[in-house]
Amino acid sequence: MSNKSVLKRWPGASASPATSSAAPARASGGGSGGKKIRMASGERCTVCEKRVYMTEKITADEKPFHRSCFRCTHCQKVLSLGNYASLDAKLYCKPHFKQLFQLKG
Repeated sequence: MSNKSVLKRWPGASASPATSSAAPARASGGGSGGKKIRMASGERCTVCEKRVYMTEKITADEKPFHRSCFRCTHCQKVLSLGNYASLDAKLYCKPHFKQLFQLKG
């Protein structure tokens, strides 16, 4: 099946794809005028205090974190919601939490 026969199936399709423009026309002016898109202030990471976007956000103890900032205080291992413990607003991996805060005696 050739490209021309495929293009003829859809109404309004051009027989030569080189003459049709796939990209919409852009307004001139370099973007300086017109409406500006404003983003919500968003939440700030508890560790680095930078903005946390939904795709990279982890919420632990009702506080937002970047995935890369969600680390053990003792060994700096990246944590997940299933392998962390916190004490006094500090994050720990479970092995170090047990090691550091185990009852002795």
